[in-house]
Amino acid sequence: MIEKTEICGLRFSNAGIERMLDETVKLFFDDRKHMIFPANVESIMLAEKDPFLKEIYNKSTLLLADGMPIIWASKILKRPIVEKISGPDFLPMMLRKFSPLNKSVFFLGGEKGVAERACQNLCKKIKNLKIAGTMHGFFRKEGVENETVVKRINSTGASLLVVAFGTPLQEKWIFNNIEKLDIKVAIGVGAAIDFISGEKKRAPRWMSNSGLEWFHRLINEPSRLWRRYLLRDSLFPLLLIRNKLKNK
Repeated sequence: MIEKTEICGLRFSNAGIERMLDETVKLFFDDRKHMIFPANVESIMLAEKDPFLKEIYNKSTLLLADGMPIIWASKILKRPIVEKISGPDFLPMMLRKFSPLNKSVFFLGGEKGVAERACQNLCKKIKNLKIAGTMHGFFRKEGVENETVVKRINSTGASLLVVAFGTPLQEKWIFNNIEKLDIKVAIGVGAAIDFISGEKKRAPRWMSNSGLEWFHRLINEPSRLWRRYLLRDSLFPLLLIRNKLKNK
């Protein structure tokens, strides 16, 4: 069992990436169903205002610290998390561990064609990766249309479901549907399939490791992301201070 470390109300899994990957393999042989989510500053800020989202994160089997600000925050709070594990890094590494299990994965989300291109790129790099199916993320997330999507996924026999709707939609959809799905593990990956497919360009490694990935994304998608980074996520230091004072 991987230790959990609480940062601003979210219980993050605290282990190195290799141990985290080994843990994911075990999940496919467990009787229960499992949720995995990378969570960043945006996740923390949204969960602070949304108790249901916070509950989902804290019920997940693995919650990955996806961002250097969370690592820095853990040190400030004197609860250091071992390392940053981002969704775009974790997903391909997880699939490399997954491919020898002789099980298949279904990709759900993104614009039309994005999941297919992501799978093509992954299959070029990961030997024996079995793709059960793909589907874009543009469908009604409730009612008959949603049930049709659930049945489609179940018909493929997939053991792993990769969902890319963005936060908080992907987390809530997984939580609300996981008991109807015949999968073992569901992971919400946000923009990871956009990066893997080549649809969007990821920040250079040095920016990611310096906590500047947000700046790269803001420059590339200002109209979509300015509210997120400049109005909401900028309040994270205040939330951190409040948590530090509360726990003194």
